[in-house]
Parts: sequence; C-alpha cells; structure tokens
Amino acid sequence: MDRNIVQIRGAHASIKWGYHVAATVAAWSFTGSGQGGTVSATIETRDAFRLRQSPLVLVLMLDGLPVKWPVLGLDEDGPTVRVVVGPKD
Repeated sequence: MDRNIVQIRGAHASIKWGYHVAATVAAWSFTGSGQGGTVSATIETRDAFRLRQSPLVLVLMLDGLPVKWPVLGLDEDGPTVRVVVGPKD
C-alpha cells in the first residue's frame, strides 16, 4: 500500500468555473495524494452549462482554508458525482 495515499472526508465543497459556482456538493470523500486523486460526493446544486465548461476547479475547505484541485474528469450519476483531480494548486 502506498503510504502517501490519504483519505479525507468533509461536509461541503464547490466546483467552480472561474469565479462561477458550477456545483455545490455535500458529504464528500477524497482518496489520493498531493498529486491528485478522486472525490466522491453528493450534489446539492448544479448548473449543467457551467459543469460542461473548462477549466473547472474543485474547492474543498480543510481546517478552514480553501484547497483547490484542478478537475481532470467528472462523472455524474444521479445525485452522486465522481471527480478526478490533478495536483493541488
């Protein structure tokens, strides 16, 4: 098992296109490292047009600070979204 892999959970996050909110999510979980990973979450709100734009950024709040991850891929399945992210900004 890779010791650099972490699992983090949180209650709220957003997916942004520039300064526009493309979606808000709840009950997210991240698996990966500083080099990227996967986030699974429940979608609260979505703007279908903005979610199809690029570049998208996933913004998670960790210890009260925003952590930004570039979105490499996004797959919606009903109220659930799986986001593949690259190295954090």
